[in-house]
Amino acid sequence: MFGIFKNKQKAIDADFKKALHLFAEFFCERAQFLNPRQSKELVETVFTVYLERNPEETGQSVCEFYFDAMVGNIIEAMNQGVIDKFTALRMWKQTNRFLLAQPDFNDRVVIDCMSNWKSLLLHNGVDRMNFDIP
Repeated sequence: MFGIFKNKQKAIDADFKKALHLFAEFFCERAQFLNPRQSKELVETVFTVYLERNPEETGQSVCEFYFDAMVGNIIEAMNQGVIDKFTALRMWKQTNRFLLAQPDFNDRVVIDCMSNWKSLLLHNGVDRMNFDIP
C-alpha cells in the first residue's frame, strides 16, 4: 500500500519539477534579471523547499513556490547589502511588469511577496513615486 503512495508522490513531484523548470524559463525570458546560473540555483532551492514542505500544505502553485523563494532571496540579499535598493527596485519593476502582463500568476502568495518586497524598498528609502514609473 505504501509503495503505491510513494510511486504516486514521486510522479507528483516529477510533474512539479517539470512545471517549475518551465515556469522559471518563462519568467527569466521575460523579467531578464536572473542569469542562467542564478535561475538554476533558484529552481534547486524552490524544489528543495517544495520537497521539505509540510504534507498538509497542499494547493500551493509552482508560481507561488517560485516567487516566495525568489523574493525571499532578494530581500535577504538586500538586508545583507549584496543588492542595493536601486537594483532591487529595477528587479521589482521588471517582476511587476511580468505580473501585469501575466495576470493568471497574481494569486495571494505572489501579491503578498510583491507587497513585502515593495515595503522593504520603501523602508530603505526608495521614493513611492518610483513605483509609478515603468
